Amino acid sequence: MLSPLSGGRRPRLASFRPVPGILIEISSIAFPVMGTNVVSMLGFVVFAGMVSGMGTTIFAAHSIDVCKAVLLSLPFMTGRYRIS
Repeated sequence: MLSPLSGGRRPRLASFRPVPGILIEISSIAFPVMGTNVVSMLGFVVFAGMVSGMGTTIFAAHSIDVCKAVLLSLPFMTGRYRIS
């Protein structure tokens, strides 16, 4: 798909030059967010492993609760709603 800002031309990859200052700013935000997500997912995996040893019924209840927690947190991820 062609960008309307490119004048109908395909942008050439050879003309792309990353700006170091912008990459540093992006990295200063991206790496802490990536670390938070990795630690959070590892926590979910470890806790699910502990719960799965307790039986299938308990693991099913845990899976349902995790899904509910994720669904209930979605409206707050948009930034429109604030928890005070």
